[in-house]
Amino acid sequence: NTSRLQAYDRDNKLLADVPVPVRADPDDYSLVGVTFQDPVIARVVLTLGEVPLGAGIDDLTNGGNGDVVVLDDFIYSEPQADAVGALRALGHRGATALPRGITAG
Repeated sequence: NTSRLQAYDRDNKLLADVPVPVRADPDDYSLVGVTFQDPVIARVVLTLGEVPLGAGIDDLTNGGNGDVVVLDDFIYSEPQADAVGALRALGHRGATALPRGITAG
């Protein structure tokens, strides 16, 4: 199984590497997710199957040669502005708090 979800923080540190559970029944769904107490995820990488979708391409469960993945219905929180991170990216390396009068979100 190559399908997985990887979550990274704003410094590109891997926070989670979660493999998608392999289905026992080809008619079931495979679901995976990750949550954190604080809003620390800056980037997500989804690895989805081994072969692209296409006419005549069959999944392993139908005698094919690879894992075919189809996605539907994503659930995620609304992205929030990271003002401190933006200040750091602009060269304000010592930024640890928002300047007076600036609010995040």
